[in-house]
Amino acid sequence: MRILSFIFFISLINLVFSQNSQDTAQVNKNIKIINKQLEVDVDKALGLILPEIKLAEKSKYTLGYAKLNSQLIKYYELKGYTDSVLLLSPKNIKFARASKDTNLIINCYLTYARSLSNAGKFHDAISQCLIAQRFSENQSNTKIKIKVLHDLAFIYNNLNSHQKALDYFKKALAISYSIKDTFNIANLSARIGGEFNFLSNSDSSLYYNLQSYKYFNYLNHKRGKGVALTNLSSVYAELKQYDKAISTANEALKIREELNDTYAIIILNNNLALTNYELKLYNVALKHAIKAQQLLKNSEDENMLIENTAVLASIYFKLNDLNKAYEYRTLHSNKLQNKYNATNVKALSELQTKYETEKKEKEIEMLQIKSKSEKEKAILEKNKKNYIIIFITFILIIILIFSLVLFKRFKITERQKITIQKQKLLVDEKAADLSARQKEILDSINYAKRIQQAHMPSEIYIKKHLNK
Repeated sequence: MRILSFIFFISLINLVFSQNSQDTAQVNKNIKIINKQLEVDVDKALGLILPEIKLAEKSKYTLGYAKLNSQLIKYYELKGYTDSVLLLSPKNIKFARASKDTNLIINCYLTYARSLSNAGKFHDAISQCLIAQRFSENQSNTKIKIKVLHDLAFIYNNLNSHQKALDYFKKALAISYSIKDTFNIANLSARIGGEFNFLSNSDSSLYYNLQSYKYFNYLNHKRGKGVALTNLSSVYAELKQYDKAISTANEALKIREELNDTYAIIILNNNLALTNYELKLYNVALKHAIKAQQLLKNSEDENMLIENTAVLASIYFKLNDLNKAYEYRTLHSNKLQNKYNATNVKALSELQTKYETEKKEKEIEMLQIKSKSEKEKAILEKNKKNYIIIFITFILIIILIFSLVLFKRFKITERQKITIQKQKLLVDEKAADLSARQKEILDSINYAKRIQQAHMPSEIYIKKHLNK
């Protein structure tokens, strides 16, 4: 498993793809064969996938390489190898985006989201799922929109937000009925039945799961029948119809073992352990719980690990093996605490609202399928330059207007200064003229005074004759 991951990583570094190869048609043909094989026998499908990956790499066929690695990831997902899916998914997303195949891109993001959810990383899971939803918004492919709703519901199911999960599943089911998509009607009916089971609405759960089985049986879809039977076994257990629960679970287990679906086999063994526990068949219950535990050793599915440790703790307690009971109860508590310490349900709701309502420019650019053409980029660059030129021109106009105002003010000040100087000179001239006229008048007065003094007798003479 690690070797395959290493091969994938080396390929990511060294591949420079082009889609012109004589092997392309053969790769596409084999991809279809592998898809069918994944529905029949998962382990045999792996033997077909690996050579095709090498062929796609050799032919430098980007889309084929991405699709084949998606099939490899699906193999790991069906086997319950969550750690391998988490390792390979981000790298395959890069290949999918390089291929520019929208449906493949969306499916890659959704696969990654499901695995993050199974690992208890719900915040990251919803982020990836909402990225896929962004890609699907402008697509005419209704089935891919159904899948996005389905996987969002799946994540909320893992988060134990079953009412929210039910809402998403019902939306997807309504769309499926509108386009008469029998497979999705069957699949979503099974999912809705499962949610009603979690919500302790056994009657509704039984109805939807029976509907699911009817449609899958009509399609002769082996894995689908296994899903519906798995759910029905849980419903019968809830209804305390334990014999039906066990027989249905065993029927489902037979199908899942034929398909080598490890993850489903783990679920069914856990279910059988719980049902036999209720029947007080503790040794039989322990056998199924231990089988599930062994299969979980190669898995990092936190939800299944939590459920399995709880079952084992209860069984060991009933068998009076108190040390084992305490060991598994402690392990269960630690895993449960770690799961919910890493997640804040309110924060997840706020995250979804943020993704659905805010239209951040950078996020939109990242999520758009088709990058802007060189012409569009040139126009944007030109517009940017034009805005800069307009801004600089505006500043220059403001400076020019301000300069003209200052210059005009300067001219007015100069004229006022010249006028003041002229007025001062005029005043000075008038003052000088007045001074000259005053001098002339005084001179005339003094001259007249002297004439008068010359004709008049002196004061001594007047006094002399007056005294007589």
